[in-house]
Amino acid sequence: MPRIAMLGEDGLPDGPHRNLVHDLQRLHRLTGYMSTRAISEKVRESDEEADLVSRETVSSMLSGKKLPAWPKVQSVVRVLVAKSVEQLDAQETLRQVHEAWLRASDEDRHGSDREPVHRGGAGGSGQSAYEERDDAEASQRDGPLTNQPMTLVNGSWPGAEMFEVANLAGRTVLSLNSRHSMVKRFLEARNRAAAARSRSEVEDLVDELADSFDLLLMAWARADGMFEAGSSDDMSTYWGMFAQAFVKAQSEAKANHGDDA
Repeated sequence: MPRIAMLGEDGLPDGPHRNLVHDLQRLHRLTGYMSTRAISEKVRESDEEADLVSRETVSSMLSGKKLPAWPKVQSVVRVLVAKSVEQLDAQETLRQVHEAWLRASDEDRHGSDREPVHRGGAGGSGQSAYEERDDAEASQRDGPLTNQPMTLVNGSWPGAEMFEVANLAGRTVLSLNSRHSMVKRFLEARNRAAAARSRSEVEDLVDELADSFDLLLMAWARADGMFEAGSSDDMSTYWGMFAQAFVKAQSEAKANHGDDA
């Protein structure tokens, strides 16, 4: 397979993320540029509990278009190390890449609702590399999920995904992408609900949430159609992409309606 080109400095400036991609590209070269499909399949075959990684995610990881969650990077690195023509120390390589990923994540998620916390190494405990800054806010958001094997955290990254799911040490971690327009809509609705002072405000909010739910279902239907047709094996990306498109179209329609009124 041809080498996957790294983004230029306009798309991926010098810094921690570019350094991480350099490390991943070096590992990829040592496999003889293993195909993204083969990498994705090996991840799926190597460990039933490994975080599944689509070939599109592998490509964006190696080019620098996206900084995926650590479980996905870890799964890919393990495959690259196993297929390397050199005898690499798997744990040491994971540790080095994990350190690079933490630095890149710290830079990429600057200003988000969570901060990086080292959890004991790359191969490590499998715990999330992030924890909530405000435990009270986290417990309020989790609600009835607090007693379930799931953790909800706020994140922020470029791309179409509304969320990412990782299975870590028997616990599911759901990261919400606060940059996504649909996620923003629900987060803003939560804040508006807390500040609502009149019946009309609540009614407007209920109508908006009902619209958002309809758009989510429409986006899922569009993404599911493409998934079944074999256009992609990354369902969450297409679901998020169509959700963004529908939110934009609805917002523009409402704005145009207001101008005509």
